[in-house]
Amino acid sequence: MEEILEQDEQNLLECHNYLTSAKLGTGGELFNLARSKVQEKTGEDTVSGLSLTTAHAKQVETHLTRPNFDKVFKDAAEKNPGEKIGVFFCGPPVIRGMLDKLCRKYNNKKNNPWGSRFKLHAENF
Repeated sequence: MEEILEQDEQNLLECHNYLTSAKLGTGGELFNLARSKVQEKTGEDTVSGLSLTTAHAKQVETHLTRPNFDKVFKDAAEKNPGEKIGVFFCGPPVIRGMLDKLCRKYNNKKNNPWGSRFKLHAENF
């Protein structure tokens, strides 16, 4: 991932990693505190291993929750009006299907007044 970000001279890429199996419950605050302390000491994201000290550190976010895909698509469309937005995904077919439906939904002007266009690039495992 860092190699790809280093080649992104125009800061076009954003990477959102979702750790969906984390069952943090009431221990979530403690985990996040420990995570931030380790990150301060090592300069790396403790989940993805990506360096947080590079110029591209703000392009990568690790979320300890399931994604709200509707919000992700809406925010991307609003942030990038009139642009082509690539959605890159590697994972199970059921989520690929959800992302495909969302690309079609947000390519409709009724749902996306900003005119952005989404294209899904996916691999299944």
